[in-house]
Amino acid sequence: MKISKYLPLLLALLAVLIGYIATACSLHESCLFYSVTNELAFTVIKPLKLYGSYALIPSVLSIFLTKEVFQRWAHFAQWWLAISVVLIFLTPTNSNYILPFFDLVKEDTAKYMAILFTLISLYLFARPLFSKK
Repeated sequence: MKISKYLPLLLALLAVLIGYIATACSLHESCLFYSVTNELAFTVIKPLKLYGSYALIPSVLSIFLTKEVFQRWAHFAQWWLAISVVLIFLTPTNSNYILPFFDLVKEDTAKYMAILFTLISLYLFARPLFSKK
């Protein structure tokens, strides 16, 4: 089996691990990287940890896919990840008091994009099982 099938899982695990280590570091002033992690806690670390934890499900399942389905999913995942990163960074860090009905922050955007990524991935995984040949 090729290493490329394990790459999504390794990246998702790395994102979760970095998120948890950075979160722990941002809570303790004695940590060497306290100031950096404290500044990036809401802008990078929490969205990274959320997205990585939701991406674990399709990443584990991608190991068992056929080559064709894996390639289609990998192509989708590359585009989706790029779009997600742009949308997450465009979303404000704090809540928007100008439009209270549109109260969306980076953490929410990361969660919604990750949930959509998981659902679309599961659809892409299941579609070949139910298609007629």
